[in-house]
Amino acid sequence: MAIWVMTLIVLGAGGLGGAVAALLSEDKDYLLPTRAVGATGTVYRPGWVGLIVTGAVGAWLAWGLYGPVASASVSDSGDYALTMSTICGAVLVGTGGSKWMSSQIDKRLLQQAAGTAALANSATTTQAQTIATGSPMEALGTARTMIGIVDPPMKQPRPVTQPTPPPA
Repeated sequence: MAIWVMTLIVLGAGGLGGAVAALLSEDKDYLLPTRAVGATGTVYRPGWVGLIVTGAVGAWLAWGLYGPVASASVSDSGDYALTMSTICGAVLVGTGGSKWMSSQIDKRLLQQAAGTAALANSATTTQAQTIATGSPMEALGTARTMIGIVDPPMKQPRPVTQPTPPPA
């Protein structure tokens, strides 16, 4: 069987898995991808189509990385060959890398939004700066202080006691 035929079969099977995931989803009343706008932002909803495509791509990646075609040569030009696992690995790393980058950007945007909101709610400049640029725990502590919640003192670790040796 030709590799492109096997690819279509795997994509179809993965798409079927995505359709099953859509059926099992609690939020299954939409076909196409949509965006839900909330008070604090927008949430992307993939819809049936998005889940089917995600399932198809995931199945293809797993098949290309670990299946019988993982070492199949996709192109052969001289000294080096491009294998299916190389292509699938590149897609997987590209997906993970872009997700990491967007998460870092989102984190910074959320910190700035929280700092801006803190200034609007009568926070001091120092408190707003701590929320915008501090660690997540510092930001949470500052926000809790602003609304009157005093953190309980941290529990001290129990001292380690050495067992007493039996009398000789």
